[in-house]
Amino acid sequence: MRDTAIVIVSYRTGDTLARCLDAAHADAPEATIYLVDHESRMVALDALLKPRLWVRPMETSENPGFGAGANRGIERAFADGFRRVLLLNDDVFLRPGCTEALKTAVGASGAASPWLAGEGDAAYRGGVIDWDKGYAGHQEGATDYLIGGCVMISRQAWERTGGFDESFFLYCEDVDWCIRARTAGVPLDVVPQELAEHVGGASTVAGDGDAWAYWWSRSRIKLLRKHGRGNPTTTAMRQLGATSRQFLVDHDRTKARARLKGTLSGLRA
Repeated sequence: MRDTAIVIVSYRTGDTLARCLDAAHADAPEATIYLVDHESRMVALDALLKPRLWVRPMETSENPGFGAGANRGIERAFADGFRRVLLLNDDVFLRPGCTEALKTAVGASGAASPWLAGEGDAAYRGGVIDWDKGYAGHQEGATDYLIGGCVMISRQAWERTGGFDESFFLYCEDVDWCIRARTAGVPLDVVPQELAEHVGGASTVAGDGDAWAYWWSRSRIKLLRKHGRGNPTTTAMRQLGATSRQFLVDHDRTKARARLKGTLSGLRA
């Protein structure tokens, strides 16, 4: 059985993808890298990969969401005989020693993420779920969930848990996977070293864009509903309060409309 593969899910990111690929290869030069490129632009992709023959592209003509792309790449890697897979966002750059440290933490049956260096919410030092507030956030040392942008998963953990729930499309699919993994008895670990850097929001302008406002609003309510925890209605009301402030005070009607649509979609999902 082969050792470790790297799966990178990409969507319209340009220069960050090249840096992500090169950093991954530098840290794990023996690893096979599967690039799941959504809405592939073949001319640009061919030019990017021509000097990087160690990458196996998996192009798609549409964007089915992060979870679907991750599932496709991870399942291909396990079908090819790998023991474990390191899943990366295309805006995460591995630092020397990251892959080996994660392999040690994961062992034969677990999953693990490292600390991520970054600005604001792009940084990660542990994940906590506050069911009362309907919020999955970052908290140093917490292992309620690992971050999907940089997580190593063993074959055993994947087989026991199953893949990512593709109905989330974007955000919280990693939180949902970790909840199911814990229920299945999979050990989750956070390596307390900044072994990777996260730029954050290369595709969706995290924390600022309309896409972020829609999908984050939708996914956190969907997470509450799926697992029967917390109060989705209360969370929805909090989000609608933020929507009102954006509309009336910040005069950001586009983002307010996106948040409103996402909240309503989460309640219906």
